[in-house]
Formats: sequence, C-alpha cells, structure tokens
Amino acid sequence: MKSYTRQGCFYSLILFLSTLVFATRAADITAFNKAYSQHQQLISEKKYQKALPLAQQSYELAKAIFDPLNSNRLIVTDNYALNLQMTHNVTMARAVFIELLALYQQKYGKHAIELLPLLTDITTLNTQLKDDIDEDETKEYAIRRYKLYLRHYSDDFIKQFADPQLPTTRHAKNTAGKLASHFDKDFAIYESDHWSIIYPPKELKFVKNKMAKLMEKTYHNNISFLVSMGLRNKPLKEKMTAVYFENREDYISYIKAITGDSYGSKNSGGIFYHKARSIFLFGYGKGKNSKVKRPKVHTVVHEVSHQVLYATGFQSIHYVQPRWLTEGLAASFEYNTGKLSFGPHTNNYAFRRVFPIKKRVEDSSLISLKDLVTFDGDDEAFNSAQNQSDIYALGTMLVRFLYTYYPDEFKTYLKILSKSRTTLYERAKFGRNVRLKQFKKAFGQPELMQDQFSAFIAKVIKETDVAYAEYKAKKRVKRKSQKNETSA
Repeated sequence: MKSYTRQGCFYSLILFLSTLVFATRAADITAFNKAYSQHQQLISEKKYQKALPLAQQSYELAKAIFDPLNSNRLIVTDNYALNLQMTHNVTMARAVFIELLALYQQKYGKHAIELLPLLTDITTLNTQLKDDIDEDETKEYAIRRYKLYLRHYSDDFIKQFADPQLPTTRHAKNTAGKLASHFDKDFAIYESDHWSIIYPPKELKFVKNKMAKLMEKTYHNNISFLVSMGLRNKPLKEKMTAVYFENREDYISYIKAITGDSYGSKNSGGIFYHKARSIFLFGYGKGKNSKVKRPKVHTVVHEVSHQVLYATGFQSIHYVQPRWLTEGLAASFEYNTGKLSFGPHTNNYAFRRVFPIKKRVEDSSLISLKDLVTFDGDDEAFNSAQNQSDIYALGTMLVRFLYTYYPDEFKTYLKILSKSRTTLYERAKFGRNVRLKQFKKAFGQPELMQDQFSAFIAKVIKETDVAYAEYKAKKRVKRKSQKNETSA
C-alpha cells in the first residue's frame, strides 16, 4: 500500500510539473507575442532606439520557446540583428547576424540563396569594424559572399561583360572546302558571335534565325554554369565550327568518312567530334505535311554543350572523364522550356531525362550511386539500353546533385580527374576501380550519400511532374484556342 501511495505521489508530481511547464510556456508565448507586436509597431513608426529593448526581449523569449530552426525564432533573430544595426550597435549586430547565419545554414544548406543577405550584412559590418576584426576572417566572409552571389546570379554576371569579336578561323574555311569536295557542291559560312556555321546556301534562313540563336543561347547558359561553379573558363581565341546538313543521308556519308564509324553515323542525331573540332547536325527532310523537319532542340543543345565545355577547358582530350559525367553534364543542359535559363544550376529539367528515371524508381530497378560512378562506357561493352539510360539520365541527376550539395567537392573531383593519365589498357582492365577511387577521394564513400541522392531524385521527379502537368495544360488551352479560331 505504501508503494502504491508513493507511486501515486510521483505521478502527481509529474502532472504538477507538466502543468507548471505548460503554464510557463503559455505565459512566455503571451509575453513573446506582446513584445513582438509592440516592436513591429515601433519599427513602423521608425522609433528604432525605443524598439531595441523589445527586439531583445522577443529574441530571448524565442530562444527559450522555439526550436532553433523554427520560423518565429529566425524572424525575431533577424529583427534583433537589424535593430542593432539601425541603432549603431555594430559589434552586437555582427554577433547576432553570425548566429543567424549558422541557423540558416543548418536549415537551408551552406550554398543556399537565403544566406546571401546575411553574408552581405556581415561583410558590411566587418568593413565598419575593420580595426577590430581579424583580416583573414574579413576576407573569408567577403569571398564567401562573392562566391554565393556568382552561384545564384551568374546570368547577371555574364551580362556585365561583352565577349571580344572573335575571328573566323582557317579551320572553318578548310572544313567548308572538305565538305564541298566530298559532296561536289557548294557550302556557305554564316558567322554568329561564337561560331562559324557551315551550311548549304538554301538553308540560310533556318541557320540564321533558329539554329544560330539556339546555339548562342546555349553558349550563354554553359558559361553561366561555369560562373556559378566558380570555375574560370578558358577564354575563346577564335570562333568554334559547326556544320549543318540538309538531310540525314549527307550526315551519315560525311561522319562515316571522317570517323570510320558506320554504327555511330547511322544511330546519332548529331555529334561533337573533337578530332574535327566541330559539331555536326542535320535536318530530317520533309515530313508527311511537307514541312521540313529540323534537328531536335535537345540535340542541338546537347552537342553545343559538349563543344563549349571542351573549348572552355571544363573537359579535355588530354585526360579521362567518366562518360556518366561528360554525357550527364551535356544532357543536363537540355530543358523543358527555353524561356528560362537552363543547365545543372537551374531546375529547368528536361522531361525526357527525368521520366526514364521515374520509371526505374517505380519498378525498383535503379542502380546504386556506387555502381553509377564506376560507369564509363567507352572502355566497356555497354550494349544494354538500360545502362545507356543510366549514363545519360542518371548521370544528369548526379551532376545536378553534386552541384547542389557538394560544389566544392565537385571542383576537387574535377582536379583529381585532370591529373589522371591512365592508358587505355589500364582503363579497360582497372577502369571501374580507378573511377571509384577517384570519386571516393573527392566525396567519400558513395554508400553514405545514397539516401541523400535518392531523396534528391524524388524531389526532382516531383517538381518535374508539376512542370509537366502545367505544360500539358498550356497545350490543351493552345489547341482549344486554335480550334476556336479555325471554327470562326
């Protein structure tokens, strides 16, 4: 009986303490709401000095009431830091901003755009406190802010600079001569900002108004990606060369002649052939409605991206990059809308690259990250269409994933690859082990990244489903409008 009574007293004490904690928390929340409301009123009246004690009270109550990443906690911490800044409490304002930066980084990640305003405030305060702050620390914050700005506003950065006028190359003229000799017919050269485009003269309208503009847009987005990665691209000294054939037969004939690859010439929609220093694209002739079928937009973007990334030094013929990287990167510039920026630094995902992965996720046939990073494709027999899908589509996912969460490690990985000088024999015999070792050196064990990679894939699929539904809805509206116009 005594034990039962003692236990009853214990539970009564727990209930009393729980009630007390609840009552205290309720009182704190009431006090918090009151202080926050009064603070906002004074701020709206620009009474910053009078508002400061209430900002501090809100801040301290929020720390006691809310979890570190609670939105209320973040808001009042920001308010307190700004109020300190407005009332010239520079040292204290800087300390609170640094505390808030740590919370934001924990919530959004260290590369998120949400961190940029805080880094701007801290950099400004560091300048004001330059005699009291370590010089290296000041530089560290300034560099971090600059890198984050480039990451999220790379398009704006590029617009500030105009490329010098590039000369037409002897290479383009020589290539045009070789084409004329091969087909015994004339070819012309159209000059865009970054390309000399060789084409049959009657195709000028398409080359000038469509193809050249798409190529230049792709160039801009390629450079934007390099800027956002913090990579210094090698400046172009001369224009690149592109060739457009009016039909597939001419394309097959010439590509087979210069590569000796009968299969590749017949089974590709376009190619960047680095030995010829050119991209080659073709039209498909007239369709059922007598309208000329042009090269697919995604093919142009893909092959242009290959060429630009070689020309600017991201890739090289002098060392080996795994094919999941080279093809995955080029495929990540394919898009679902050309009205927006595109590339791995955007969420402008190409439906044709995401939906095959969605299907593989649904039937649980997706390969592991560890298997993917060992893929090359050039030194192994990849007859499986599934493996080719992995190289392109899943490679695209991995490029985007590494850019999003591991950009610094990604750059380290590129440096590791650039120092690789393995022979073809070594690649064939030990290629998988070499590629896995290179990946581990930069990122650690791929198994430890698998859950995060899977979550990223799920996120991309979800976003693409929404984008695809919007795309279909717009098409329905457009068809209905066209139908109504026809009826009228």
